Amino acid sequence: MDGVRGIAVALVILFHFFPDAFPFGYVGVDLFFVLSGYLITRVILTRLDQGRFSFAEFYRNRARRLFPALSILLLVALAVGYMFLFPQEYAQLGLHVNSSAWYYQNFRLMHEIGYWDAAALAKPLLHLWSLAIEEQFYLVWPAALVLFMLLERRSSLRLSHMTAAALALFFTISIFLAERDAQSAFYNTLARVWEPLLGAALAVFLDNWIVQLPRKVAWAAFVILLVYAPLALDIGQYDPLRIGVFLLLTSIWFVPLAHDRNRWLSHPALVWLGLTSYSLYLWHYLVISFLFIFGYQAYAFGGLLASFVLAWASFNLVEAPARRQPSYGFALAVTVVLAFIGLLGYGVYAQEGLPQRTVAQIYEDQSAQLIREPKTNDACIKLATTILGKAPVFDYCKAAGGSPDVISYAVVGDSHAEVLYNGIRDVLAKKRIQGVLLANSGKPAYLGGYRGKTPKDVETSREKIDQIYRVLDGLDQLRLVVLTTRMAIYATERGFGETERRFTQNPTHYASYFEGGDNYNPEKLFLKYLNQTLKYFEHRHVNVILMLENPELGFPPNACLQRSFLPLPKHCLIPRTQVDARLGDIKRKVSEVANRFSNVTVIDLEDFFCDSQTCYVVRNGTMLYADDDHMSLAASRQIAQQIEPLLLSKLGQK
Repeated sequence: MDGVRGIAVALVILFHFFPDAFPFGYVGVDLFFVLSGYLITRVILTRLDQGRFSFAEFYRNRARRLFPALSILLLVALAVGYMFLFPQEYAQLGLHVNSSAWYYQNFRLMHEIGYWDAAALAKPLLHLWSLAIEEQFYLVWPAALVLFMLLERRSSLRLSHMTAAALALFFTISIFLAERDAQSAFYNTLARVWEPLLGAALAVFLDNWIVQLPRKVAWAAFVILLVYAPLALDIGQYDPLRIGVFLLLTSIWFVPLAHDRNRWLSHPALVWLGLTSYSLYLWHYLVISFLFIFGYQAYAFGGLLASFVLAWASFNLVEAPARRQPSYGFALAVTVVLAFIGLLGYGVYAQEGLPQRTVAQIYEDQSAQLIREPKTNDACIKLATTILGKAPVFDYCKAAGGSPDVISYAVVGDSHAEVLYNGIRDVLAKKRIQGVLLANSGKPAYLGGYRGKTPKDVETSREKIDQIYRVLDGLDQLRLVVLTTRMAIYATERGFGETERRFTQNPTHYASYFEGGDNYNPEKLFLKYLNQTLKYFEHRHVNVILMLENPELGFPPNACLQRSFLPLPKHCLIPRTQVDARLGDIKRKVSEVANRFSNVTVIDLEDFFCDSQTCYVVRNGTMLYADDDHMSLAASRQIAQQIEPLLLSKLGQK
């Protein structure tokens, strides 16, 4: 099976290093799950048949096989993080060291899913979620298998029937969880356990049937796989049905060939990849993640080479020698060491990323610019509740006062509005002018512009946006609205850069998308809802300042802050032509819509971030971004100061 392991790890590595060329490579992890279930079940059944199975021996072998190499990886991650990561980044890494060492990383990642969540590549230990699921499977399956064998001997129940029933049950659960929340299901053990159970089913009864298939059928399955994988698996979300088809076809292909010791699967290169697959899997993602965090992702080929060197060293110096240690004392020792490393990681998290580090203090002022404010405050919740008669459900709600009678301006839109509001609030508060923030994450407050990833999600968006306009209806003293959103993503339904690859693969849509038809055009719908929104404010005789969005980065801005002695990456200076290629057309069309309304003034935020040739991440010592597309608090305050005269003019103030 080493050749099949080699194929699985190659798929994963190619997907992580070159996702555009191998967007389906993530299924290598699913193949690993099947192989693990298959091999573990065969080992246990063989031992049971021989009367030699021992739980102590089984877990000793797991410990010496897995724990030493993982311990070294986690210590290296902590060491690199200590030298180069900001406190906030290092605190998260410490938490992930803890959850990786104690094999609950998948549950940790489930709880981190959210709009403001860091990009996947900004989490060096993210890939260890799959090892957590495997270990959780190892904790339960041996006992379940022993129980199944006892039931088979003492009743009419058959091992094959019980295994098939478990597979069917958990596959059904997986479909249910994926339909309910595909992002969460991706990391959920209950949604994934059917995959190692499929491997167990192969070991219990399916492999005998598959081995008897003509070898032409096996190669036919391989040919179908070559077509199926690129076409059906580039979907950007967890789909157990499509993955199930892939795994079934793969099993029909590799089981007969592995049984025959096929020369192709026994090729030395594939066998070497298979033998070192564990170490390769451990190290490759750590390498590419740190390259991404430090802004060196252009050196992917160098990172790939480094991954192989580290994997070779890990296998030959750590993994292979540890496997040869027969004593239970050694297994207990490496278990204790791994548990201690987990405690060490939690200590880093509890100490807030060790901000007293010398390197952390050097860039403390820079990293402080990345901090965000809370999404809501009590004053706005009180105000909205007064108007709505119930608590608001929309995402961003902040105000300086709780009475509708004192609100003279509103900042409306999406999460970009939330960031801009903070600067405007601080500037206008000095004039004792009070306002409110009304916005949603990823579902901007355009009148009628309901959107989501599912029809249910669209209905949630409808409720949130309708509530915002009911609150606006209740603000009788409203004189000015600052409307700002991330326009391009709603007009194109495509994210920007590596940080938003998943959104591009699985975007949100306007409601009409789910009604069918071939004429769905998100840009036309976006402009339609913008026009409706501006008409609403025109009808209410409210002035509007329409902010055209700031340039997007497509990478985390942290890479453009000085990290000890690491040189800054070149891409921190962005050609303005690149920004115009993404935003220029939609900005022109938005301006054309806005020019129909005499109460609307357009401001292009690009002019603040760019000169005639270049757009900046850091300008005059100020970090302008909080993440790959949101401006920082410092940028928000500087913009508010620059437009203060316009704000006061539109409010009728001097």
